[in-house]
Amino acid sequence: MTAFFAMFSLFLKNRFCSRSFISVLLSVIILISGFAFLAPPSAYPSAKAGIIFENSDQRLYQSCCNLLNLQETDFIRYHDEQLLRRDVMNGTLHCGYKLDASAKVPITVFETEGSILTPILDEMVFSAWFEAHMLNSTPELYGSEYRKLIASEIERLSMQHRPLAVDITINTLSPDRDNGTASFAPVLYSVCIPLVLLAAAFCAMLSSEPEKNAIQLLFLSSNNRVKTVSAFFFAHTACFLVLPLFFELLFSLMQIPVGFSCSARVVSVLFISLSAALIFCLFSAVRPNSLMMFICTVWAALSIIFSGAFISPSVLGIFEPIKYFSPSWLLLQLMSVLTVI
Repeated sequence: MTAFFAMFSLFLKNRFCSRSFISVLLSVIILISGFAFLAPPSAYPSAKAGIIFENSDQRLYQSCCNLLNLQETDFIRYHDEQLLRRDVMNGTLHCGYKLDASAKVPITVFETEGSILTPILDEMVFSAWFEAHMLNSTPELYGSEYRKLIASEIERLSMQHRPLAVDITINTLSPDRDNGTASFAPVLYSVCIPLVLLAAAFCAMLSSEPEKNAIQLLFLSSNNRVKTVSAFFFAHTACFLVLPLFFELLFSLMQIPVGFSCSARVVSVLFISLSAALIFCLFSAVRPNSLMMFICTVWAALSIIFSGAFISPSVLGIFEPIKYFSPSWLLLQLMSVLTVI
């Protein structure tokens, strides 16, 4: 085991001192950083709801003000019914509510076919209405002697507990979803993955002759070829581990909502670093030439195009099977599955 760690440290030191590795590493970091800073902020499907109510009913006014102060869901007060209808129709609002105690139907709901959260929001609005008008129905239901008791109980509970609320989490990684409101993180991942693998291929091909001779000398001086190959592979895995860890740190610092679970992100870091080390090993014996670099660049570009982060590969017709050769598509699918599990 001592021999393995000795070889591992030698390979690691040799690679970190390599000019080609440092140059390629810095180039990829600058490219991804620039792309992340220029990327538009992620937008989430709207969970805003409009609500119209009168100030004359003090109990209803207080209950509706509690809805307006909720942090989990964004209720917005409107005074114009036509404006509320328009904003629901054009998608500015998820749905809308009009509360009018004098109307035959006291609660009117405005929604569209895409208002999937309306049943949840209904519970919140109906609860506010019930709390406000329960006392008006108390004499009929329980007798007038219980009115004060029920009023004091409602007041006590309202002071101890917040109004009915729900925590809404929207999954922006649904594979069949095709809209402009998804998180931008899959796009960043689809670009990062092939860039790291392309960097590994370029780093291997652009290594100087002294670097290759030093590695060859280490192989020849070793008595155990398996340990040497393993040390060589895992040393470069540790080297290329720097890039995916940097990306994850960048996402955290920029507060980019990733949407993937922690386990999915750990798997992505390991997948990228191991794949980069494998590609480096495969290309370490290849001499640099324009044709090989061009092929690698085209492959990286196709990996981004067929990743599914920009467009669905299904729209590309007979070329859709190319997605199975895209590391970005494969890893994004794996991360989505791990996030759901």
